Amino acid sequence: CLGLADCVRACDFDALRMDEKTGLPVVDEDKCTACGACVEACPRDIIELRVLGKKDRKIFVSCINQDPAGPAKKACSVACIGCGLCYDACKFDAITMLDNLAYIDDKKCALCRACVEVCPTNAIWEVNFPPRKPKPTKKKSSEKKENIKTKVSGNENQSSTLNENKIIDISELQKENKKTNNEGESTNKENKN
Repeated sequence: CLGLADCVRACDFDALRMDEKTGLPVVDEDKCTACGACVEACPRDIIELRVLGKKDRKIFVSCINQDPAGPAKKACSVACIGCGLCYDACKFDAITMLDNLAYIDDKKCALCRACVEVCPTNAIWEVNFPPRKPKPTKKKSSEKKENIKTKVSGNENQSSTLNENKIIDISELQKENKKTNNEGESTNKENKN
């Protein structure tokens, strides 16, 4: 895309606008009548009409530039560079690579968005999806803690919070427990005498 907005000017329904961030045309699907005026007006023949995906959600490659990676990237910052990462990521065999360009088969696409995540140029777009939930961050091992309950004397329970770096010697705890029990027995014997 040259970003000249010929397609925007050709639309009689105000269904196209230029995205300030990418410099690419964006379609307002509610206003678009699929008349094809934008397709005809595009000087590089890179706009095409596509069928909506399942439940109006869709994933598509927003580029049809078949140039090799270098020239494609030079012409457009969000060009498909034909790297094949999306093809490798797709578990549903919905992506084919042809002439340096990825194509997504709407009938096979499960809308998992794996291809969107791996695309290095953001050439694969998702439309009408809910916002993604942030991925949970993993806790550092120094932050992980365990609660361990150790039976000490009689029926009493003692709780200890331990870091992974701290080592418990169970045999020492058992010796300490026996010692406490033996002292208790000798105290009981003295009290009886």
